[in-house]
Amino acid sequence: MKTRSSIPLVTHFLFLATALAQGDSNGTYPTVFRADGFNSTEHAVELGTTPVVPMGQVIANDPWSTPLVDGCPKLCSVTGPDPGNWTQVHDEQLLAECEQPLLFTLNIYNQPDRFSTINACALGAGRAEAKRNYIDTIVYKRQENTTSDLNSTRPPSPITPGNSCGAYESPTKAVLSSGPGSVVRSGSDAAAAADFLASYFRNDAGCGNTIVFAKHGSAVLGVYSGADLPSSSATKILADNKGRLAEGTGMLQPEGSPVELTKRSIGSAYQGLTTVVPNEKRAECRAIEVIKDDSCTSLAARCGIRGADFLKFNTRTNLCGSLKEKEFVCCSAGTVPDGKPKPQADGTCFTYTIVDEDDCWKIRDAFRLTEDELFDFNKATWGWSGCDPLQKGQVICLSKGKTPMPVQLADIACGPQKMGTKPPSGDYDGFDLAKLNPCPLKACCSGWGYCGTTAEFCIESESATGAPGSFKKGENGCIQNCGMDIVNNDEPPERFAKLQYFQAYNGNRDCLTMDVTEIEESNQDATHIHFAFAGLTPDFNVKIGESVAEQFEKFVSGDFSFHKVISFGGWAESTEPGTYQLYKDAVKPENRQKFANNVMKFLEEHDLDGVDFDWEYPGATDIPGVPNGGEIEAQNYLRFLTVMKGLLDAGDRKRTLSIALPASFWYLKPFPVDKMAPLLDYFVYMTYDLDGQWDYGNQYANPGCPTGNCLRSHVNRTETYNVLSMVTKAGVPAKKIFVGVSSYGRSFRMADPSCTGPDCLFTGSFGVSEAEPGQCTGTGGYISNAELEEIHAYAVSGMEGFSSRRWYNERHDSDMMVYGTQGNGNTDWVAYMSDMTKDRRRGEYKDLNFGGTTDWAIDLGKWHAGNRKKDPSKKYFSHDEGHMLVCDSAKWPDNLEDLEKNIESVPAHCRGQALTRVLVSQYQDALNQYSEVKKGYDDKFGYYADWVKDAMDIRIDAFMHPANGPGNEYFDCKWETRKVKGEGKCTDMRLDADQANPGPRILKYKLPPRDGFYEKLYEETGIQKEWVEFRNHDEFDGPACNPSQNPGCDMNYFRRENYLRRIKDKGDIEIENPKKIIDEAIPNLSELGTIALGTYFEQRMGIVDADGADIAKSLAMPLFMLQDASESIKEIKKIGEEEKERRTKDLVMMILTIVFAVIPFAGAAASALGGAGRIASAAMVVGEAGNAALTIVEVVDDPTSAPFAILGMLLGAGGIREKGARQAFKDAADARDALGNPGSTKLKKFSDEFQRKDRLVHNIISKCVR
Repeated sequence: MKTRSSIPLVTHFLFLATALAQGDSNGTYPTVFRADGFNSTEHAVELGTTPVVPMGQVIANDPWSTPLVDGCPKLCSVTGPDPGNWTQVHDEQLLAECEQPLLFTLNIYNQPDRFSTINACALGAGRAEAKRNYIDTIVYKRQENTTSDLNSTRPPSPITPGNSCGAYESPTKAVLSSGPGSVVRSGSDAAAAADFLASYFRNDAGCGNTIVFAKHGSAVLGVYSGADLPSSSATKILADNKGRLAEGTGMLQPEGSPVELTKRSIGSAYQGLTTVVPNEKRAECRAIEVIKDDSCTSLAARCGIRGADFLKFNTRTNLCGSLKEKEFVCCSAGTVPDGKPKPQADGTCFTYTIVDEDDCWKIRDAFRLTEDELFDFNKATWGWSGCDPLQKGQVICLSKGKTPMPVQLADIACGPQKMGTKPPSGDYDGFDLAKLNPCPLKACCSGWGYCGTTAEFCIESESATGAPGSFKKGENGCIQNCGMDIVNNDEPPERFAKLQYFQAYNGNRDCLTMDVTEIEESNQDATHIHFAFAGLTPDFNVKIGESVAEQFEKFVSGDFSFHKVISFGGWAESTEPGTYQLYKDAVKPENRQKFANNVMKFLEEHDLDGVDFDWEYPGATDIPGVPNGGEIEAQNYLRFLTVMKGLLDAGDRKRTLSIALPASFWYLKPFPVDKMAPLLDYFVYMTYDLDGQWDYGNQYANPGCPTGNCLRSHVNRTETYNVLSMVTKAGVPAKKIFVGVSSYGRSFRMADPSCTGPDCLFTGSFGVSEAEPGQCTGTGGYISNAELEEIHAYAVSGMEGFSSRRWYNERHDSDMMVYGTQGNGNTDWVAYMSDMTKDRRRGEYKDLNFGGTTDWAIDLGKWHAGNRKKDPSKKYFSHDEGHMLVCDSAKWPDNLEDLEKNIESVPAHCRGQALTRVLVSQYQDALNQYSEVKKGYDDKFGYYADWVKDAMDIRIDAFMHPANGPGNEYFDCKWETRKVKGEGKCTDMRLDADQANPGPRILKYKLPPRDGFYEKLYEETGIQKEWVEFRNHDEFDGPACNPSQNPGCDMNYFRRENYLRRIKDKGDIEIENPKKIIDEAIPNLSELGTIALGTYFEQRMGIVDADGADIAKSLAMPLFMLQDASESIKEIKKIGEEEKERRTKDLVMMILTIVFAVIPFAGAAASALGGAGRIASAAMVVGEAGNAALTIVEVVDDPTSAPFAILGMLLGAGGIREKGARQAFKDAADARDALGNPGSTKLKKFSDEFQRKDRLVHNIISKCVR
């Protein structure tokens, strides 16, 4: 499998020449807004609220992916009273989200932190069967003039009574429990829940042990009814407690969910009904085997003894509540015979099916098994995840033997638990069961037995037992076709294609029309053009409609370089009442040869290069007004394509065959794509319209958006790659897939114009978009790229009423824009794909060996003359004149100095590009130089700390100098020389002595120093209190003493007692090593380099949305600061090992220069070290406090200063990607301008070299066209 390779930062530059063109009279975008009266086809078929291709997401009611109906379990009236037939739910949150009243059961012994199987049914109004609530609510006005009702109002039927168990009635205790008072504070909810439970027990005989819960609103109640409890007893308990529940009194308020708390209460009470009686070894009793529906009463009757005697002979804890089918019980005194379960006759292990109140201890006790035996017997049993949890209905082994089949469950879509599954033939074990009942399209089968293509279905998570079908707690597991990678892509296509659809009916629009003859002129790299659409006649001949006939004649008669393909069908033709049956009939056995012959004849007659079928969709079950054709339709389609392929292969020349595929599991699953692939040259894979106005109100449409109406891209990367994985896993080679891109956007009216993120909301309703209709496409919610570009151009030029802001969202790989055209600011939000984004996607798909891309549609991307006559009085852009606008960089100067001197040699409209080019190239050089800090400079930063520490005593001597040291004012002293002696303030000391032979000088400081000493020490030297101590210190005068030559020289010394010194262990001194700042700056430096390079590229392409002067100002300041750092790096490299001791101060200052230059790039790292001011204290320690390089500290120690502001406006989450280039660069340039013009006081705090280059940039900008 081939994977997408990463794209490194480009370090060389593409200097492209681009001609800029303006649209013609067809007539650009109207500036007078209208809300209706449009003539476009988009308006006629309401494309604003109808997807071009119905959605590509699995939704709530897809029976392959969920057993729920409209987000709730099936109706109790449909499933009946047996919990075994209720809907299985594995997430308590799903119960909470269902607003209907519910009944449910679960294993009360499962731990709350483990997943559990919950069997539930709904008591409220709702639909009986799973039905997709998305497509059946798209009701087109051509079919009826009403809107469909999303909620059925049919009242629920009563629960059907169950059969009597046939046991003698023997009243025993029943238990009622409820959730916490904080949850059931609304007494009406609790009372209603009690009513539902009472109704259940009244209508159900309650055979066996029964633990049932009811949920209504925020209340959860549970009832345990013992095996021999008449249902009337449980009903009476509920009636007696209803009043208390309604008052909301007597409720505890512990921590936990309402379901868990109620379950816990029931479990405690259930355990309290019994006592534990230890077993004693006795003689074997007369025994009988427990059969289905047995109770203590029925067993006593079968033994022929009284119930009291039966309980005397069978003393196990809670025997009547824990009877197991196939276990033995005593009918006389003694122990149960050693009836350890034995394998069945066919070799299958002895099986046992879990019920609600089971736990492993009970099962082992009942069947005389050890824990090791239980685990050993089940190591290959399907779904065995150990004792916690045990799932109701789970089949386990209680003996050695072959693996049993697991229980089969209604609603399961895949795997061995699907209804009607037969065991594999021959020998098999539990691991072989995973292969049974694969999902359509080879989609993932989750551990719960549902099909899907996303992480909740596709991630394997084997449990600790390693048993087949088991998975970790809190996860869904995967048993078949797991993983979400794009596969089947080892081979590249012969040629990577660029297919574009041409909507031949685009002439219906009032503007934005395109003539077929304009295709090649504006899209010279198109490889395939699909003419949309041809139709069928009732006798299965080809029909070219009147509205497209003229364009078709030009299409077939034109001498074009691209592959000319006729497309049949489309959404409207496939679903409209007058035409949908033609496609169903054309592929039937009796018609398919005739239809294929007619198509072949048509291709040859018009010399077409290929044929494409866009039948939407064979086998679909839920398209309004279109009857379900069943599975046979897709098979008929396959057989028709086989016939068509045979005719094409036998034709006079090579012609292609293709079909359109939906990017939706629901609609794609009927297609036998793995069998179609060998017949087809390529598939048109419609990966767009993944989101839209139709998501409104659908809580399942968008993850993390419970109301559905969140601003999401209809072409987002995540969903696109998910459906590409789906189709390649289904058996289609990537080289035969042309991946969809779009030339239109899906627009929305923003609920809050200031909120544009993926969690922000849009307005309108399911079928109504309040977004402005494009004035050419004419429908709110759907707008062409050409219209968006024109709106943006009007806004940039200051056209009255127009405003816009656009940006690129990297996460979703989509372009986004907010805009308005009516003077109300930016009211609408749209996601679309610019040409650059489409090119980037094309590159990614090519790397993944896909066959090409398919664009809907070519006539939506740009402005053209269309089929209208040009007005001779108007000036149109001619491509022959394009050379006048080309910016040829071949002769541009490559440095600031030469560019300023020769600026007149560069065309005025190219000077901004030329300046950016110089800045970007110099930035790359500086970044490369700076990166050398990461290579071999660790030793320099190791020396840095020692250099600073070793300088401390020198600084202390200056601070405490007897003559003028500022530290002396904080002490009293005693002093003595051969000439003087005294004591007092240290500032009054006199150490007079002979210069030639001074003798001893003794100075003693009295401790402690006065208040303020340590503050003064730090202020003057940068040395902290913790770094110093007081001790005696002696210094001898001159060179080594030789008394024979200089008698008495050994007495020439200076002793200072209680003198301030650096602490002896300098390892205890922590000097902030600025290496961390250097390291942390690298990612932001790289990101700015990428932005600079990308911006220059967009300038060259003529598509940048920002002022050239703003771009230059924004990039110049961080560049020049980085260059200052680079110069210091060069100087450090020049200082050799032998010079390092002599030039300690220089090295420290150079390192600080680097640090101060890049602090704005380092973010939190600088703050963690105390900011620039704290770091600058090192310069004070080495005695360079007045160094000119430190003037920048005042700037970089302020997070609001220009360097920080510029980077904050360009980088990160709030930078250019969010704001868009125009606003981000403008804000950054404003921050630079706040420092003033070259020569200002604020700018003088920067280095001389910085100021010189800044002046050059401003001189060049003054000569640019703005």
